[in-house]
Amino acid sequence: MRLIVDNRLFDAIQHVYNHSTFRIFFLVVVFALFVDSCVASSNAAEAPAENAEVALSYTDEEFLCMSRNIYYEAGREPHLGMIAVGQVVMNRVRDTRYPFTICGVVEDDRQFSWYNDNNSATIALPKNRKSWIASTRAAYDVIYGDMDPEVEFPFRDLNVLWYHADYVEPYWAASKTVVVKIGHHIFYK
Repeated sequence: MRLIVDNRLFDAIQHVYNHSTFRIFFLVVVFALFVDSCVASSNAAEAPAENAEVALSYTDEEFLCMSRNIYYEAGREPHLGMIAVGQVVMNRVRDTRYPFTICGVVEDDRQFSWYNDNNSATIALPKNRKSWIASTRAAYDVIYGDMDPEVEFPFRDLNVLWYHADYVEPYWAASKTVVVKIGHHIFYK
């Protein structure tokens, strides 16, 4: 079920989010209004138990970290590009060279410019409603998508740990192998 959200509801959600005691309520609203599939779907019921345990172990805070990272890194990219950015985060969570939580990876020193170039305490709720909704959906697909065979992943390679926008040339890119280009991002292993 998809709901059409007008500006008043979005403003109300932003107001609630800005009051820290209601952040959990905000996440419940995101799940209830913006995500049209859930873990209780028939596909999830068929998922292997070990996938369900892993997927359900992520916290609301980690879901928000993933959503924000996708929004700021790939908010104007196609859905597949958003998922690819999220996959890089999840691959890093699984890699021992990086922090073992989604928020740890996103907040890791000098990894994502949107986080490191801003004072993290001043990063507000995203202002582009359409991109934010798409980003939360992509975050949901990345975190819980292994339980849904309809979610398309651009790559399954756990070694894809890096990406950059196609308009920059980072020093490290020459030492990596290009896997795929999606939208304006180039992904490497």
